[in-house]
Amino acid sequence: MVVDDELEYGNMVQKMLQEMGHACEVAEDDFEAPARIANEQFDLVISDQHLLKPNLAKPYEKIERQVMELLIRRILIVDDEEDYRMLVYRLCQKIDHGYSCDLAANGHEALDLIIRGRYDLVIADIHMYGFTGIELMRAAQELYPELEFILITGHAPEYEFSDIIDAGASDFISKPFALGELKAKIGRIEKEQRVLRSLRESNLQLSESYDQLKLVLEDLINALGSALEMKDLYTAGHQKRVSDIACQIARNMGLSHKQITAIRLASLVHDIGKISIPSEILSKPSKLDELEFGLVKRHSSIGYDILKRTPFPWPIAKIVLQHHERMDGSGYPQGLSGDEILLEARIIGVADVVEAMSSHRPYRAALGIEKALEEISMNKGILYDPDVVDACLMIEDCCLCPDPSRTAPRQTEAAQSLQ
Repeated sequence: MVVDDELEYGNMVQKMLQEMGHACEVAEDDFEAPARIANEQFDLVISDQHLLKPNLAKPYEKIERQVMELLIRRILIVDDEEDYRMLVYRLCQKIDHGYSCDLAANGHEALDLIIRGRYDLVIADIHMYGFTGIELMRAAQELYPELEFILITGHAPEYEFSDIIDAGASDFISKPFALGELKAKIGRIEKEQRVLRSLRESNLQLSESYDQLKLVLEDLINALGSALEMKDLYTAGHQKRVSDIACQIARNMGLSHKQITAIRLASLVHDIGKISIPSEILSKPSKLDELEFGLVKRHSSIGYDILKRTPFPWPIAKIVLQHHERMDGSGYPQGLSGDEILLEARIIGVADVVEAMSSHRPYRAALGIEKALEEISMNKGILYDPDVVDACLMIEDCCLCPDPSRTAPRQTEAAQSLQ
């Protein structure tokens, strides 16, 4: 809206804005403008500076607060009886907010206005010739699902309130009705809209907070992995490679994004429990004795204890706890079998074996990818989940082989922990 008491200048600015493609209206003084702003929806007001005296600027402050608060601004009134059409119009104008109202004499005219305009509420008579209020509502809400409707009728006994609401209306009024009833109906709809908007904003904030929490937790995973890498150089490449293989297995199995994320993160810390095992055991180049091997086998439980109190949205701690369990119950630490083992843990268990056997160890050279695939194929359904093995065998060998530039690290885990 352009506000200028010199109409010539107001019209000139209007023409310039219209040439730029903007819809524009002109008000001649600062008394006309606030009322029109309240009744219509404007995105910008351009006003002559000398027109706005301090005492006349206050209406704008009031209008700005009012426009920010209103959720229903434009109303379309539809009735084939002119007297009732004008009655509803006058009632709407008497409501404090001073809604901007348009009129339609039938359903077809109303639908055309709805398509060409932008309305927050339609007040329509049910009984109209040729195109009923219910038919109008259904056609309009097919185009604009959130458009609110109040249906009115002088034949109330013919309708059940619940049927009208189920058809899509926000409310229902019987003729005759008074200003207070109409105002209350519109106020209730506006209150519901405000609650829904608040819920949407809250959900958006929760979603953003949840996304931020996931980023923090992923950073925590990376920090834990880095801490273990400083103690056991072998683990750095191993955990990353296991993560890559496990995620590819999961994709081949058609798992959800959430499951794949859990597998990726759990893989990156599946050996975090080894941070508590003495370095001389992890780096020992010869066979471990029974006591040493017992300490190494505790890394799954220790990893669980480290992770269990962190509120991951994925079962990271349980996956880490179970990644050495086997289908026949011969694994550790709990001796679980079959479906007692989380699918994510079964996947990481297979990826862990494949990566370990195909990589260099200080006590042996790499056994190669063929030996690794032979191992999981021979024990398919015995030690390893058959579906997981099949999905692993679908991966191209080049994606399973360790980086050729990777040489045998000087520090590594104990031999028995990778059997």
